[in-house]
Amino acid sequence: MAQILVGVDGSPAAHAALQFAVEEARLRDAELIAVYVYKAVPPDDGSSSYRYARDTLDLPGHGYEPAGRPDEVSRRATMLKQEEDYRRSQAWVEAAEKQARSLVEDMIAQVSDGGGDIEVTPRVIADAHPAEALVDAAADAELLIIGSRGRGGFKGLLLGSVSQQCVQHARCPVIVVREG
Repeated sequence: MAQILVGVDGSPAAHAALQFAVEEARLRDAELIAVYVYKAVPPDDGSSSYRYARDTLDLPGHGYEPAGRPDEVSRRATMLKQEEDYRRSQAWVEAAEKQARSLVEDMIAQVSDGGGDIEVTPRVIADAHPAEALVDAAADAELLIIGSRGRGGFKGLLLGSVSQQCVQHARCPVIVVREG
């Protein structure tokens, strides 16, 4: 069965692209996959254990002056802090994935017409550049559909447009859908 990918990000342009993709999948009798690329790296809250290790241990060649070797209690406290930071970051990553999946599923539910003849499969991809992830995901697809936010001119050149990158690098045809 042919496969169509549609990039979604929660924007009105992505919603229009998803609606267009549902109709295109219906016409082509194709499988439709809605792809959302998100950032899953926890923000640095300033309590990083790395800073503690960097500031208290001798790191040759990095220009840091050792503040002395921590005793066993300090080492244990550092290990516990690192474990706590890891658990916090893992919880953040899991929450980000859940939120990403929820966004895609909500968008799919909004375009479902109740007919049920087209099933949209959600796919979330973490920590990748959106254009690269979409191009890679569409490697074996018949078609890639994406929305355009309309950033053009000089600003578009500076930011690098996801749609422009997909059009230039995808190995399949790309349809760019504008809102309205």
